[in-house]
Amino acid sequence: MAESAEFALFLNGPTQATASIGSYSRFLGSSLIHSQLRYWSSDASSGDSSMSAFLSPGTSPAAPHVEGLDDSKAGGIASGVQGMMATQDVSQTATGRRLNQMGTGIQTLGAGVQAHGTQWVLTITQTLGFAIGGLVVFIQLRERPHCKGCRLLLSTKGERTRYYSRTKEMQAAVDDVLTKARDRRLQESISAHLGRGHDKRANWVQFASTIELRRCTQCNMHTLDYRSSRREGQNWKSIDLLAFSTTSTDPLNFA
Repeated sequence: MAESAEFALFLNGPTQATASIGSYSRFLGSSLIHSQLRYWSSDASSGDSSMSAFLSPGTSPAAPHVEGLDDSKAGGIASGVQGMMATQDVSQTATGRRLNQMGTGIQTLGAGVQAHGTQWVLTITQTLGFAIGGLVVFIQLRERPHCKGCRLLLSTKGERTRYYSRTKEMQAAVDDVLTKARDRRLQESISAHLGRGHDKRANWVQFASTIELRRCTQCNMHTLDYRSSRREGQNWKSIDLLAFSTTSTDPLNFA
């Protein structure tokens, strides 16, 4: 319904269709009524043919043919005897015609179920795909850094990574940064981080620490993320115990 309304709105619909709830409701109702997706036939007859018309749109079952009888009793008896003697085909009798109609109805029912089954499978698949896709996007957006007060994604100001060759050098740098950050001297902790280690990665490097700064473009709140990692072969593994994140109402910079 949402897809058909959207396409009709931007392609064939009136330009003021969304001006108010009333006009959009009338527009949406008209779009649904004149939708090309139909599950019944407008010319279907009532009674036993309703199911056939529902499952096979655009067709109407033929009415059973009734043979007329002569006024003469002798003529009627003669016609009956002659018909019985002329053929042994049971399909020509009333019971045979009824069986043929039942067979045709079953075939029509199967064809209708098969045709509309494809439409229902397509509709269900699109609905599930849209729901799952929406949840995936929602989860991804929730995991991205954002300002909880303004509900806006944070803008990245940059990041700096320092590299260390020995364990003691890494520990000294981490202690210096954490001590200043614990005292809410965040700008000093940034300067301490930049003054330690090396700014280029080399083959002899064993440890690394990174500070990333972000800010909210609306309230100007700044976020500082600190993380550490250790080299294992060709890969780097995060050290979760040596990581923290904090916010500041004062501007934070790498200068």
